[in-house]
Amino acid sequence: MSLKVDVPSMVGMVYEDYKYELEVWRGLTDLPKTKHGGAVALSLPREGFDNIRKNVFKNISKANMEKSDGYETVVAYLDKHLKKDEIEDTWEKYAEFEACTKKKL
Repeated sequence: MSLKVDVPSMVGMVYEDYKYELEVWRGLTDLPKTKHGGAVALSLPREGFDNIRKNVFKNISKANMEKSDGYETVVAYLDKHLKKDEIEDTWEKYAEFEACTKKKL
């Protein structure tokens, strides 16, 4: 039996959640591994996210996307440009903490 599973959309998601859904998709899809990189690139939004789709196609050749590690190449590019670094993550957690207020009794 064949199962058709669409590549997840990153619209409305934080990058870390999107990346997790990509990993789940990759385990379920019947698409050959040599097509995973291109499929992910084509699923990226045309607008927003700092023009990530345009930049992926500008920086990663079709030939590289079609290699057996094409998916890893695309995800590595996305990580470099969209993944929060440790300092950014720590700062956001601190800002959330600072925004908390103690209830008056």
